[in-house]
Amino acid sequence: MAGLTCGQVMAVLSDVVDGDIAPALGAQVEAHVAGCGQCARFGQQFVTLLGAMRQQLARPDDVPADVLACVRARLRR
Repeated sequence: MAGLTCGQVMAVLSDVVDGDIAPALGAQVEAHVAGCGQCARFGQQFVTLLGAMRQQLARPDDVPADVLACVRARLRR
């Protein structure tokens, strides 16, 4: 499956979503996901969850600014 293991794909998935990945590695990830139903399903769920979390975090709320900054920093990793 394109030379990557499922674990390697999962390790870079957030980078793929953010577009922070080298083109060659991105192509390997895409090739792996195209041939791995488990990674394809998980990847889609991950993208959906991450999008929902980012949307929620973008809304103003009563969360203290320092807590919100910490969560955002962790999501960017």
